[in-house]
Amino acid sequence: MADGNFPYVFASSRATGVHPVLGFACLAGAVVLVQAPFWIAASQYAIDRPLFNVDFLLALLMAVALPRVGPAALAAAWGVEIARDVARCYHFVDTGEFIASARYLDTIEIGRIVSWKVLPAVVALVLCGLLVLRMLARARPTLPMFLALVALTVGMLGVDTANGSNRILGMGADRFHLPVNIAGSPGWNIYAEQRAAWRGSTVPMKRWAKAPVYEQMRAWKAAHPNGSELLVLVESMGLPRGPAVRDWLYARLDTPKVQARWNVQRASDPFYGSTTYGELRVLCGLRGHYTRLKPADEGSCLPRIFAAQGQPAAGLHGFNLSMFERARWWPELGLQPQRFETGQIPLRMACNDAFPGVCDGQVLARAATLTERPGSFTYVVTLDTHLPLPQHDEPVDVELARRCASEAMPSVACQMVQRLGDVLDQIAETLPKLQATPMVAVVGDHAPPFVQPLDRDAFDSGNVPALILTPH
Repeated sequence: MADGNFPYVFASSRATGVHPVLGFACLAGAVVLVQAPFWIAASQYAIDRPLFNVDFLLALLMAVALPRVGPAALAAAWGVEIARDVARCYHFVDTGEFIASARYLDTIEIGRIVSWKVLPAVVALVLCGLLVLRMLARARPTLPMFLALVALTVGMLGVDTANGSNRILGMGADRFHLPVNIAGSPGWNIYAEQRAAWRGSTVPMKRWAKAPVYEQMRAWKAAHPNGSELLVLVESMGLPRGPAVRDWLYARLDTPKVQARWNVQRASDPFYGSTTYGELRVLCGLRGHYTRLKPADEGSCLPRIFAAQGQPAAGLHGFNLSMFERARWWPELGLQPQRFETGQIPLRMACNDAFPGVCDGQVLARAATLTERPGSFTYVVTLDTHLPLPQHDEPVDVELARRCASEAMPSVACQMVQRLGDVLDQIAETLPKLQATPMVAVVGDHAPPFVQPLDRDAFDSGNVPALILTPH
């Protein structure tokens, strides 16, 4: 007979004193309940997850075979899924990168991103975990129940492989027969991400097959060796799916005053990953993370091309340059980081609730001054449009509101387009005042990382808008 020192898988149903039907019913309840919080979350938020998380089933197996480690196994499986879901929501390619970004929490207003409103969800998750463990204890699983759980886990992976949505051990190619990812393992995915990161650290970084902004800026520089260039990467500037709203956004910069000196091309750039991935895309045509940069990768970067000709290349960002180590790797690309210090002109801050930094207007004004230098390269990463949006609703342009309504764009997404338009308006006001006429490119880094599905789906999931201005 099983006692407190051994799991019930070593006992018969008669020895446990639990009717087999009741035992299997409790086990089935635990299987459903362990997934239920994430099914609910996926129905409410933009979470890309499999229908069944195999890690949860493995945690149940551990809880059955080794009851004392059950709580830790369940907490670990849930924690891994939460970390990966949030990382993917914010366009982090590697969950490890997202977790590592926690070291910057002291530089941001975390209360604007995570508030007490998440406390009920945390409490509910803890209670759900206690209920799952209680149901397992009530089931007192026997060896047949344990084997049934093993068979369910293997069966889920088999069905997922047959569906073409399983890449574990290299199987499958995501050619879905049914439009759903049936089973998956976030734990395995994180392992695969780290393995890929390690391999990527030893080989040249991949290049984009098509990176229009980078390619055109490089080609223009080759044709105009003494010309200047201004590159502005706009935070969270996604490509609206609705053509009317998209046209409104492009028109903020495509104005008659700008057209008088520049040919304006309305284009798009592919995106993959978070902001720093976008930076390497537009600066170097590279597809990867800045921590995997190698000297062999840097020679084709735009700042390096200018530096090779003895021409200045400056980088500006309104936030602390220690964030994502820009103060370290920007110079490696040939950029000279520009810092903002309080002088006779007070710096305008507080244009973003969560990321307190210098407002884009002042950053763009400094960029305009630097762009006047002959044969110079000036690079700006904006800040004002970083999510979350301001707590107070801001007025939306009447014409934009009409277009949003006609294309059924959610109000929050429409407000985001308004804020993006405000940044483009500032650039449109700045450019005609320049004495020089540089080549200019204004492009998004990634789509806005909204957690609400309707807001997120209002923007293209693979492309960002780009406006490429070439002098007449």
